[in-house]
Amino acid sequence: MLEQAAKEAIERALKDGATITTTAVLRTAEELDALTRNCPFSAEEIAASQAENAEGESFYVSLLTQLPSEQALTQLAFTPAEKDVYVISGRTVYLLLRQSIRNSKLAVRLLHAFPDATTRNWNTITKLSDLTNIPNGG
Repeated sequence: MLEQAAKEAIERALKDGATITTTAVLRTAEELDALTRNCPFSAEEIAASQAENAEGESFYVSLLTQLPSEQALTQLAFTPAEKDVYVISGRTVYLLLRQSIRNSKLAVRLLHAFPDATTRNWNTITKLSDLTNIPNGG
């Protein structure tokens, strides 16, 4: 309930102060730490994916606002077969892409299944996690 109240307060402040309407997605320092420690892909898998993707980042994380519904999971299950893979863990979706996120059918399907999610590359996620472990925010 505390998360929901914080989420609503942030959304309201953005709307009232900057006329930005958005969905806030929150994670605690502990959740970010667990997210990075429990990466489902090996360093070798990530490196192989990156080697195939000449256009940029290959490893992303989508943070969901809630646990995925059966309908959303079914929608993702019908994603056309590609080399892109995903792993869902609670309110987190790990994406390993062999192409640009802009060209990935999986990334598009994920956006439709979870429209309120926020997706960030792995470097951003690990940096956020590191920042939450610095006393007093650095």
